[in-house]
Amino acid sequence: MFYTKRPRQFNYKPRYYDAEKERSEELKRLVGEVQASDEERIVRMQQAFARKHPLKKKRKGLLQGRRFIMYIVLVGLLIIIISQSNWLIR
Repeated sequence: MFYTKRPRQFNYKPRYYDAEKERSEELKRLVGEVQASDEERIVRMQQAFARKHPLKKKRKGLLQGRRFIMYIVLVGLLIIIISQSNWLIR
């Protein structure tokens, strides 16, 4: 006739800090990393180096464009100088 609510249940698991267990797990993890294959170590070293020393992308297109414009200006000046000297000679 009357419905009474059941008390709530929680999945409470008490935690505690075990320094010895923490240290042993850390040592196991480090030993596992040391025993990794040479290829994995090389890849990890390359990735770490790439993160610390990012490559600066060269702007080849911009430099080549500037160089091209400089050549055009120089050729133009040479043409002007040659045409002026030929005009003076005549």
